[in-house]
Amino acid sequence: MLMYDPKKRDEYKLRLCLSLAVSALIALVSWRKGIAGPAFWELLLLGFGFCFFSIIHSTWALIQISNQRKDGNVKN
Repeated sequence: MLMYDPKKRDEYKLRLCLSLAVSALIALVSWRKGIAGPAFWELLLLGFGFCFFSIIHSTWALIQISNQRKDGNVKN
């Protein structure tokens, strides 16, 4: 089960922005270098994989925190 901490809202925002930036950087490097062997696939699979799951978790956590704030369950 995924977990989140409502007090770390700013951290989730930062993580989301950094993951998007790293994804863009990976895409740029992949585009500029082209398919150059195993390193290319490792960069795509591991790099994009980590960024993808980080983006999904951060977005999910921010939505949950937003829903809690609407309900009035969080004071921050």
